[in-house]
Amino acid sequence: MKANHHGYTLIELTVVMFVIAILAGVVLTGARGLLHRQRFNDAQEHFRSMVLTARNRSQTMTNGSSTIGVKIIVGDNATITLFEDKNPKNSDFNSPPDSVIDTLQVDKKDFTVSVMKDANAQCLNSATILFSTSDETADLKCDDQNAGVNLLKINFQSTQIASSLREFLILKQAGVLQ
Repeated sequence: MKANHHGYTLIELTVVMFVIAILAGVVLTGARGLLHRQRFNDAQEHFRSMVLTARNRSQTMTNGSSTIGVKIIVGDNATITLFEDKNPKNSDFNSPPDSVIDTLQVDKKDFTVSVMKDANAQCLNSATILFSTSDETADLKCDDQNAGVNLLKINFQSTQIASSLREFLILKQAGVLQ
């Protein structure tokens, strides 16, 4: 008499489950890496867009007393803010701007933002890029000091992607992101 087997053995099922678990792990790890890379690229593009928006809006504004700019706060709670100040000459530089147009919150688990000025001196707390309606230059500030800064170098560094440093240069004379 011939035995008629229907189904799979426990070993066959275990091997199949093991292979599925390995494949799922590989797919999830790759997907996490892609999502992180996308967030990193989106944040860089968002920053670039904020600077270009500030520069373009300053060139089209007709009110000569208004200033538009981007403030970068570095450290654990890094934030990048696009703002407008209606009357910046009569206000304290550290006071909040009249209107916040856009904000980018940086999650330190994903990436860090640092700022250097001129001769590679670190901006410890913040950096500000101000565009006025009167000329084509940018007023660059490091740690809210009014000293003449000619160049800001903004660095985005991923905490999860090796060799992911991305630098943006802002020159005072041109007011252009490079």
